[in-house]
Amino acid sequence: MYVSKGRPLVYVNDFVEPGDVLVSGNLQENNSDKKAKQSEKSPILVSAEGEVIAKTWYEVNVTVPMKTSKEELTGQQERKYYLQLADFQMPVWHFGSPDFEKNASGQR
Repeated sequence: MYVSKGRPLVYVNDFVEPGDVLVSGNLQENNSDKKAKQSEKSPILVSAEGEVIAKTWYEVNVTVPMKTSKEELTGQQERKYYLQLADFQMPVWHFGSPDFEKNASGQR
């Protein structure tokens, strides 16, 4: 944070929210001990000018299921051959179930 004119109201590593004033154009401090003195004097006002470089952080709520399932390609496949006449299909080859078992995700 570089302030060329004015007085910084926040410092490095401070947490700020949108709309917060970072640099003030009032050069007089606002301490409770000096309130009586400030009321007698007129405030010294300048146009605030500076450069602020900041990292933006976002707060996100994420829900993750306790159980997940994944599909894994093993290269094993099942093929069945049919002879079709109009709407009728008659199996020709590979009548039974495949030689490999179902994996953990329930897919063949």
